[in-house]
Amino acid sequence: MQRYPFWIGLILFLILVNFGQHFSEMVNKLLFVSIAIMFTLNFIDTTKFLNKSLREFFKNLKS
Repeated sequence: MQRYPFWIGLILFLILVNFGQHFSEMVNKLLFVSIAIMFTLNFIDTTKFLNKSLREFFKNLKS
């Protein structure tokens, strides 16, 4: 089981060496996309939370 990470690392290293610049561009794009997705999910959660708290606030005002 312990040999597998070594082989995975070796394969990734070979890919890195072979593609060089192209590979780093791909990684940058993947990082950018993942950050964008995380930000979007956080934004959605925040807006849901704000909507909920605003509703509660207005309910309290009415009563």
